[in-house]
Amino acid sequence: MVQDFNKNKIQPAFISGFIQADGVFHVGISRSKDYKLGVRVTPSLHLSQHINSINLLHEIKEYFNVGHITTNRNEANYIVNSFPKLKEVIIPHFDKFTLKSGKFESYVKFKEIINLMDKKAHLSADSLIKIIELSYDLNFGTQRKLGNKEELIKLILERSKIETPLIKTCLESDLTNTVESLISPEFISGLTDGDGSFFVSFKKNKRITVNYTIIQDSDSKSVLTEIRDYFNCGKVYDLKSRAARYQVENLTDLTNIIIPHFMKYPLKTNKNEHFKIFCKVCELLLLNDHKTKEGYIRIIELAYDMNNDGKGRKLPKKDFIELIFNKDLNDLN
Repeated sequence: MVQDFNKNKIQPAFISGFIQADGVFHVGISRSKDYKLGVRVTPSLHLSQHINSINLLHEIKEYFNVGHITTNRNEANYIVNSFPKLKEVIIPHFDKFTLKSGKFESYVKFKEIINLMDKKAHLSADSLIKIIELSYDLNFGTQRKLGNKEELIKLILERSKIETPLIKTCLESDLTNTVESLISPEFISGLTDGDGSFFVSFKKNKRITVNYTIIQDSDSKSVLTEIRDYFNCGKVYDLKSRAARYQVENLTDLTNIIIPHFMKYPLKTNKNEHFKIFCKVCELLLLNDHKTKEGYIRIIELAYDMNNDGKGRKLPKKDFIELIFNKDLNDLN
């Protein structure tokens, strides 16, 4: 199996895939005496990562040439909160290299807010209320308290001295020119770097299984279906936690389809190190190396602590090796 892990210059579709996984379009709404209607609107793009992936955030910042990076203990954050830069750089990027499913819907609402603010519409009561409605519906799973929204709307109405807003409660975006594009290989790699995993599972009877997985919220299940259709392998499952999972566990598909993809469109976080180990394990499995004691231990040494330093395993690596060769093993994953 030929290995080619060249670090290519970051691609725009990779950035979109990565932000699909870990990015957030945020619109801060706060009271302010400095504004006529008593409410301040502050849109921004946020991308958070473990400090180990700060180099990737610097690559993204360098690509856009806007925004700033902050750190807090083990977390690094890339933030763009300049309105002109959001309008001139970020919006055109995501119009061209589009997001998917629920994240795409959030982006469309975010873009509408940017367009309204660009037209100074947020200075009028009815449009400001529309912005508040959009912002409260922006991100799945991060709903703000409705009571706060009602208080803000009440404040705006009192300041503007109008009795009711001039907009419908159910908002429809007029951004008909913003359309999802077909999924690209770079997007898949970016999404995988954020929400994907390569896993080696050690089971009873010395069985070893391997899989490639991406998990998304239920409202983004369709992106997993697109990826399944793109690779033409694997399955998409509904999970109990309002999420969905795409998984490939067939060794032939992993070897002939998934691994060549990530060799051509490489990952950029430390997940690429996991991928290298995953490739080696798949190669050893194809060679039936796991059927010998020495080969089985070699795979354990390679992959047992691959993800999160092995903290998800039921036993430490040393204890597992002792137990497996005493033939006293239940499923330890």
